Amino acid sequence: MSRDEEDCGSERTQVAETTARREALLLAALLAAMYAMLAGAPLVRGVPPVAGGVAVTVLFTAAALGIAALGARVRIGALGELLGMLLTLGLWWVIGVLGEREGTTRLLARPGADAVFVLACVLAGRLLSRILRERNIMLPIAIVLALTDVFTVFVGPVALVLARAPRVVEQFSMKLPAVGSAAGPEGAAGLTHFATLGLGDIIFAAVLLVGAARFDLNFRGTFWWILGLVGGGLALFVAVPAIEHMPVLPLMAVAFLIANRGRFELSREERRVTIVAFIFVAALLAGLGVLAHMLAARLPAPPPETPQAAEQPQSPAAAQPQ
Repeated sequence: MSRDEEDCGSERTQVAETTARREALLLAALLAAMYAMLAGAPLVRGVPPVAGGVAVTVLFTAAALGIAALGARVRIGALGELLGMLLTLGLWWVIGVLGEREGTTRLLARPGADAVFVLACVLAGRLLSRILRERNIMLPIAIVLALTDVFTVFVGPVALVLARAPRVVEQFSMKLPAVGSAAGPEGAAGLTHFATLGLGDIIFAAVLLVGAARFDLNFRGTFWWILGLVGGGLALFVAVPAIEHMPVLPLMAVAFLIANRGRFELSREERRVTIVAFIFVAALLAGLGVLAHMLAARLPAPPPETPQAAEQPQSPAAAQPQ
């Protein structure tokens, strides 16, 4: 190897190390910004409830997707992903236990638990993405994710759990606090949230972004389209009380397909298999939805929960202290 080649290799290594350090710092900054926003929003006074709810939703979505995008590009092996996920899940559980306490501890711990949970979900998405072997598989995955999310939210397991045991869904979701809800005379005891974002949304955002980076797709376009459609959809969900549930993965899938249009080269056989798979999955989910509702009709109604049993998401206006 010549001296020039050695110099070029050393320069590339330095650039890669500098980029890695910069991305790590950005990741830490985004986590800190998410925590500050979640912890500070309940203490802010004088913000109209709907405007505050939309602002918290958009800022949280941008931070979560930014963490997913940086997490998709960081260089780490499968063992590091697994250990990191287990470590962050353990930390999330410990901080979550603290978040069940009353007083200032609740205000400080809940946002920390949610920020750590976002990072755990991103690492889980990286692990899951290791089953992806080639670019064209991303197309049917995006379609199946969209169909599955619509099913689970409206007629599948999530819908049933929301109706029968909403506390379970809340426990495994990121909670968006109502602006000013802890600024009233009740203090930390008045803290409420107006919406939740499920762990699957962050996990599969990471899967799509990892796939875009790994298979040389339009990574930046994928990020911005997902942020635009998901952020806009969730802002509409918060602003319109009549919308009770908002499946997020269909918006992500559409954004991913728009950003990467023309980048999938399917053979005739692959196109045929994709269409057949789409029809099969749609029929399967429809059948499972009918079965789920039949089973739900046979189950006894859940006992009414006391106000202390679980904190239910409220509209931003209802969550605002008077």
